[in-house]
Amino acid sequence: ITRPAHYRLAGVEAWDVIEDAVKPLPAVPAYHIASALKYLLRASRKHDDWRFDVGKARQHLDRLLRAGRE
Repeated sequence: ITRPAHYRLAGVEAWDVIEDAVKPLPAVPAYHIASALKYLLRASRKHDDWRFDVGKARQHLDRLLRAGRE
């Protein structure tokens, strides 16, 4: 599937925004931030209940924050 509607906003593909946002980061933070952004950007577009995607984003951010304390 190319260019699904739930990953496009204002004509821009979410992965283009995400790649630019995490480019300067180390691998682990980049992964979790990119994953959180993916879920947040599609939260109102893919599922009937936006809380599902917001919850998934939170899981990635929580894991990233826990890793920073270890």
